[in-house]
This record gives sequence, C-alpha cells and structure tokens, in this order.
Amino acid sequence: MDETPINAGKAKKCKLKQGWFWPLYCDQDEVVFTFSSSRGQQHIENIMKHQLNGTLISDGYYVYASYVAKNEGVI
Repeated sequence: MDETPINAGKAKKCKLKQGWFWPLYCDQDEVVFTFSSSRGQQHIENIMKHQLNGTLISDGYYVYASYVAKNEGVI
C-alpha cells in the first residue's frame, strides 16, 4: 500500500485540489486504486475494515505502523 498525491477536482479560481491515490497490491496479483482527499490514517482504516490478516508492505509512513499496531494479525 502506498499514498500518491494527485491534483484533481475543482477548487476555487480554477485551481485543482490535492487528493491522494492509495494503490493496494493484493494477493492475487491485482492492484486496486482507492482515492481520498486526505493522507490520513482514517482512509486506511476505512479501506481495510480490519480484513487484512498478513503482511502490509509500505514505504514507512507512520500511519501504516499505527494501523498495524491497532490490528492483530497484521505485520
């Protein structure tokens, strides 16, 4: 899982707002792209919904470590 910034949507005066793609590489070699207007941990919790049981590979952003600490069965 990773978070990647993108400028998208409408903002005031024709400027784009920053959003985030959160791609997930899954166990059957598929990639799922989710989107959020935030880089916060809440998006991870909403997407995972405590269904992950295994290894979460990430870039070390602290919200991943926080998610792992709160969920048994996730490394």
